[in-house]
Amino acid sequence: MRPVEWEAGEVASQALAIDLRNALGSIMTVFRPRAQAAERRLESVLKDGRDPGADSGGDDRSGAWVFQANPRRFDLLQALQDGGTEMWSVNQHRQDIQPGDRVWFRLTGPNAGVYAVGQVTSLPRPEPNEFGDWQVDVTFESRIDPPLLRAESDTDPVLSATSALAGLMGTNLSLPAEADTRLEEVTEDRLIPIAGREPPARLLERKLNLDAARIAEQVEQDLLEHLRGLSPVRFEELCALYLRVLGCEDVKVVGAATASSLGDGGMDVTGTLARAGLPAVRLAVQAKRIIGGVGPNVVTQLRGSIPPGTYGIVITTGHFTRAAIAEADRADRNTIKLVDGPELAHVLAESGIGVKSTTISVPRLDVGALKERLEAEQG
Repeated sequence: MRPVEWEAGEVASQALAIDLRNALGSIMTVFRPRAQAAERRLESVLKDGRDPGADSGGDDRSGAWVFQANPRRFDLLQALQDGGTEMWSVNQHRQDIQPGDRVWFRLTGPNAGVYAVGQVTSLPRPEPNEFGDWQVDVTFESRIDPPLLRAESDTDPVLSATSALAGLMGTNLSLPAEADTRLEEVTEDRLIPIAGREPPARLLERKLNLDAARIAEQVEQDLLEHLRGLSPVRFEELCALYLRVLGCEDVKVVGAATASSLGDGGMDVTGTLARAGLPAVRLAVQAKRIIGGVGPNVVTQLRGSIPPGTYGIVITTGHFTRAAIAEADRADRNTIKLVDGPELAHVLAESGIGVKSTTISVPRLDVGALKERLEAEQG
């Protein structure tokens, strides 16, 4: 036995990020941790009491990655058959992954192995889904047929020593340059280009569409910030405009701020929603121009002030507390519709209220039209 010089008596597992805990695993009692920059990060935990994360630098960047898929959660084989591009979660190394990086797509499970190669086509972006909070666009370039299964890679001197191919847990694993080169050599005669691969310009167009969606979201946020700065009078008028956008008739502002009176209980705006073939529905709105949360007392106040046969709506530039949502949905009371700030801004923006649309025209490759034109010229 060798003597051990203890640097720390105990390190709580909660001090380590989940990817580092997974990388350490429980394979053996004594081993040198390498995956996910574990050695450097553990030294930081011992020194400073915190895990700086896998994205904190210190590792050589090869520009090559292994992106893993669990067959029970994602059908990689079907995605390869469909071709084109895919959105992939980035749960590790998001600060290092760059457009143009090479990606080896690996399937885990009983048929573990490398099944395809492609590249990253966008920067990581915050876009939460069931697989993670950050996403990146990738394109599948070639299938590996037959796939490079683990049973084969474990017999290769270089690949067998590559932790990214050894079944580590994680979505995105850094691949050393030597292993990337070796994978290229081993799979050179197995690569089958994926039919339907989109040209680079089409990939840029897809990214442009994603950027346009993000711009729309930001414009709605900017519109909401403006609405929060309206005077009480203007906000009641805005709520009246909201009802008109929804198709209401006979819309009136009855709140104290606008009507120069004591108001009408909790009601600020009234209107009637009429649809052909259906009975008219009377609506009453309470306007709350705030930044914080609207509590249940506002809901009960409006419910108590509206006459029978009238449906209540609370419109705010803020949000609703859980208690307010529960009160509005009570089964033993009339339901009150809650419209928070983001929903208000979205409805207005979708209706062209407070926003102006712009158009960008971009060319798109059309080889079919070129073929028809050449055939016409020959005829």
